[in-house]
Amino acid sequence: MSGFHGWIDSVLQLVSWIEKNRAKLELHGASDYSSSMAGDDNFRFPPTMRLKKKTEFTRVFREGVAWKGSYFSLHLLLRTGDLLPRRKDDALFQEEGPRLGMVVTRKVGSAVERNRIKRKIREAFRKTAHRLPAVDLVIRPNAACKEAPEEEISRSLGRAVKAALESVKERT
Repeated sequence: MSGFHGWIDSVLQLVSWIEKNRAKLELHGASDYSSSMAGDDNFRFPPTMRLKKKTEFTRVFREGVAWKGSYFSLHLLLRTGDLLPRRKDDALFQEEGPRLGMVVTRKVGSAVERNRIKRKIREAFRKTAHRLPAVDLVIRPNAACKEAPEEEISRSLGRAVKAALESVKERT
């Protein structure tokens, strides 16, 4: 029982320390990292903005246009009214906004590096998604993307989407 009582004493000490230092804690607020990741509600990245199924990726690769840049290759499929869902519950055409999918191969780096790249790309997409039409994007980053800062990835993503949308217009 003494171990349990020792644990309770530790918790009580922590609570009293927090109460004494509440003003200091509120003065500092949230860290820059957590506040930048939280963003405001207009810039969220909910599951409806993600490509998840193999059929969704395949459709973008087959029917979309491709653009190759220095940091990644981008495949874009414009979702318009003339493209009808194959089934009534087809998720591809139920959502209005853009959706993102990523393919990051082991050639890019270790699992840690691949996940870091995905976080950078997701953040760049999250910040620019409100300006995009209803498109499905699949991004395939290359090894150069590891060293690129998030701002450069964001600018490259904007240029890539613009170039891909112009090639869609040329096709039609």
